[in-house]
Amino acid sequence: MALLVVGVMACGADPPPDLRYATPRATLGTLFEAWGVDALTAADVEARKARGRGFHLSDPASFRGCFADWEQPADEALAGYVFGVLAPAKDALRVVPGAERTLVFAEDAPPVVLRRDEGGWRIVLGESVPASTRRHLGEAARDLETERAP
Repeated sequence: MALLVVGVMACGADPPPDLRYATPRATLGTLFEAWGVDALTAADVEARKARGRGFHLSDPASFRGCFADWEQPADEALAGYVFGVLAPAKDALRVVPGAERTLVFAEDAPPVVLRRDEGGWRIVLGESVPASTRRHLGEAARDLETERAP
């Protein structure tokens, strides 16, 4: 009988939250970890960029999970833009929390916006990447697709 009660209770329980996205700071940490820069300082990130060394995406699924509105292949460039804004300033990010919306400021860049959804906190590309940058990156993605087409 006790097993039946435990089984019924387990079936009705909500799944545990994904801790990678449980808070805005956890989502940012997941973003940095996916790119292998979580243990680097902002100065290390800048030095690596200055030497022309790229970063390796080691966990694409977790990286993609950081974003609320990643819907098409071109959104990868928008996500890369967000990473490029946040990573070099990672030690000095200013996080302004809210109940449903959090703003993250990195030096002189427009804020990165995170919204809470049923799965945690996600970066909203449509609100975090300036419209002119979205247009430019979208055009570049279309041009690349055209070049690759047979």
